[in-house]
Parts: sequence; structure tokens; C-alpha cells
Amino acid sequence: MAELTSDLRQFDHAIESHHSWPPCRDVIGASRRFDPVADKAWIVLHSLSHDQVSSFLHYYDLGRMTMARKILLGEMEDMHNEQVLQVAYRLARSKYEDTIVGQVNMYAVKKPAVPAKRMKQANTVLHAIGKQYWSEIPLHDIFWALKKNLLIPLQEDGTEWSGLLCGKAECGTEEAKKQYCIFPVATVMPDSLVLLTNHGLYLSWGTIGRTLSKYEIVCYLS
Repeated sequence: MAELTSDLRQFDHAIESHHSWPPCRDVIGASRRFDPVADKAWIVLHSLSHDQVSSFLHYYDLGRMTMARKILLGEMEDMHNEQVLQVAYRLARSKYEDTIVGQVNMYAVKKPAVPAKRMKQANTVLHAIGKQYWSEIPLHDIFWALKKNLLIPLQEDGTEWSGLLCGKAECGTEEAKKQYCIFPVATVMPDSLVLLTNHGLYLSWGTIGRTLSKYEIVCYLS
């Protein structure tokens, strides 16, 4: 009981003193009273920087659990606690997927640079997505590769991108050359502001096969 009470004190302190997470919906409530594992996961997550959480999500998604564990738990005594690792991943992912963007200033003159490590991590996942064939354009997977690296695809009005992509022209045809989008990209800053960057997400697609039922895509950040 004493250990749990101590953990909860640390948890309260962490919530009050760390403001490095993106602005997002509050999903803390129920977990802190009833689930000590979730409490411990929150304590650890709120002690990490933006880049550390992004790297944790990146390695976890790639299945590189040793690296994910090292980033999240370091030298803690329970660093091999798989339950804490799994809960932390779910909490962090829900935080990043539910980031509330609002409306970004699309006319900002001064635009922040995105750390090269985050750009590389996102492009590594985007490259892997492009090496597969898909039954539909995998927008969710593409946007998740960005979001876990604190990058947000935008619409022209500065709000987070939402919509559908149309077109089933076959790869290599003239029509397929018209099937592309370039999304402006914003980034979440350490103070939780969301600002437009100089980077963009390029995405093109075309269909393959006799029934044209599979999509081949090309996507990258530049």
C-alpha cells in the first residue's frame, strides 16, 4: 500500500509539472483510482520528452521491444514488466491519435524545423507501407506514422485532414499520374502549440492486377 501511495504522489506531481504532451482529450480519470499498472505507466510516460515518447512508439510498432523497453523504463527495477509496457503503449497511442489540433495558421512566416530523427522515423514507416499492396489506400496507417512522430497532416484551411481519396486508375497510365496529394504538415511543439512546418507529405496511388483490386502507393515526407 505504501508503494502504491508513493506512486500516486509521483503521478500527481508528474501531471502537475509536465506539460510536454500534445493538447488532447483527458483519458486519465478512471485509470488512476483502479489500476496501479496504468498509474505507473502514466508516471513513466509523463517523465519522458516528446522525442522519447515518439521513439518508444516507433520501436514498439516495429516490434523492437528491447529498444522500446529501454526508452520507456530505462534502468527501473521492473523494466521487464510487460504489462506496464503494453499499457503505456495503449495510453501513449490514444494520446497521440486523439490530439486536438484546432486551426493552424497557414500563413505563418516563421516555421519550426522538425528534428531529423523524427523525419527519418516517419519516412522509415512510410517506406515500409509503400512496399506492400493494399485493398484500400491506407490513410490510417500513413497518418499514424506521422502522428506518433508529432506530425499532423492538414487541410488547406489549417484543420487536421479528414476525407476520402478517389481514383482507381491503373499504375503507369496517364490517369494514374493525376492521382496524388501533397498534404501540408504541422508539428506539435514542446509547449503543445501546433505550428505549420516547411515539410509536406506526398502521396500517390494506382491500382494493379487484372481486377484492379489492389493499390500500390508511394508516400514520403519532404
